[in-house]
Amino acid sequence: MSAGDKGSDKARDVVALFSGDGPAVAAFVGDEELKKDDLLKQVLTLAGKDASVLSFAPGESGDKPNAELARLEADLRSRPLFGGRKVIVVRDGDGFVKRCGAEAERLLDVHCGNVLVLIARQLDGRTAFAKALQKRGVFVRCDRPKAELSHFDLRRGGPSELEVALAAEARKRGVALSSAAAAELAARTGNDMLLAAGELEKLALYVGPGREVSPADVEQLVPQSAALDQFRLFEEVATGDAPAALRRLRRIWTDGTSDRRGKRMTDVRGIAAVVIALLARRLELLCRYRELKARGVAGPELQQALGVKNPGQMFFLDKEASLPLLARGTEALRVLATADRGLKSGVEPEIAVETAVARMASWVRGGSRSRGVAAS
Repeated sequence: MSAGDKGSDKARDVVALFSGDGPAVAAFVGDEELKKDDLLKQVLTLAGKDASVLSFAPGESGDKPNAELARLEADLRSRPLFGGRKVIVVRDGDGFVKRCGAEAERLLDVHCGNVLVLIARQLDGRTAFAKALQKRGVFVRCDRPKAELSHFDLRRGGPSELEVALAAEARKRGVALSSAAAAELAARTGNDMLLAAGELEKLALYVGPGREVSPADVEQLVPQSAALDQFRLFEEVATGDAPAALRRLRRIWTDGTSDRRGKRMTDVRGIAAVVIALLARRLELLCRYRELKARGVAGPELQQALGVKNPGQMFFLDKEASLPLLARGTEALRVLATADRGLKSGVEPEIAVETAVARMASWVRGGSRSRGVAAS
């Protein structure tokens, strides 16, 4: 396995799927869609040009769990009419395992030369099927590379895991990516490598083969990430940087943003609702995080109590938990609730949000000045 797969529990290489007595079931689990796509391409290449591919999208089958499992087992045991192998891809691996439970283990006993691939985001490793799959199948964790450094953490001891991954992706496309350009691209695409790969394809065509992509190239061609914009807005409010927060809001009103599902929004009232909800959700999560930490809750138990699916998010929660605004988290939530009521009552969206943002940021600035006077 590659270095990126070292988190797998007893994971085997996809080549094992096509050995005579090898496993017949693979699961590619995690948020990194580009890696899952690459692994699936490897499987299809190894299956050969005569292979038949059956792909099931989420919710496509109306079968009850037992019937769904029986149909997949029958497909896995049978050969195509004209020979070759079958590669069966279930793109709703999470849902499939939940529906079929421990009964899904019987798929691991089928060895007819065909292959079943489950594409999943969160496959609970504690289930009987997942444990069996890690021992007898191929189980690869496809986690997004970490962006270890946050905006308010000024330590920088070298490129982050994300920047290294971006540079490697650029090399695949025949161009170099300077460290500054990698940092800028990471800031604009986040750790969504599928999105970053598309942007790198565009940048490679722009600069030409064998050339280096500069920060200016990235700034010119790659749009700012809406998700990152929202994340930075929270940081600016929570650290008391009202001018930066208000400037960012002005750009968001003009350029639009995205909702939680990634759908692009340009309606100002809709954007205002999204921004208020974002700030409130982040504050609630951080207040809850601080409360649980104070009680001594830690590790997987803390992650489960918070309902955080991606372990990488816990890193940022730990960093953000010390932000100054959290000292007045309850009051900040009241301000956001007032802004939301105003928005629903017909107050101009820009006024509702900008007033709330300026008020919360002013508490942090005022608190900093008070501490400075007291210290002197």
